[in-house]
Amino acid sequence: MKTKHMGDPMKIINEYAGSYRHLITLGRIIAAVSALLTLVPFYDIWKIISIAVKGEDLSGIAPVAWQAVIITVTALLIHIYRGTVMHTYSRIPYTGGYEEQTHAPYHHSPLRRV
Repeated sequence: MKTKHMGDPMKIINEYAGSYRHLITLGRIIAAVSALLTLVPFYDIWKIISIAVKGEDLSGIAPVAWQAVIITVTALLIHIYRGTVMHTYSRIPYTGGYEEQTHAPYHHSPLRRV
């Protein structure tokens, strides 16, 4: 059975996004920055272990450790910001099935499709 080729996925997504297509590019850039920042603490941990194993001056560990913590928190905040921005401006309709439910907690849910 042959599968129908849909074309370039990014072109389809950009067409669907309409005037919000610039946010897709922004989201991809922010995701790349967050991913790169997430790798830095692993280098810092390697550096801390290297200092400890070589028996170098242990006072050099504290700045590297704080750098790892600060960069980890920064990467997490960037990731949360990206999710918030992308969710806020999302035009993709929610199709989770809440529209059929009339239970009190779900009847007036913001997830309910009108």
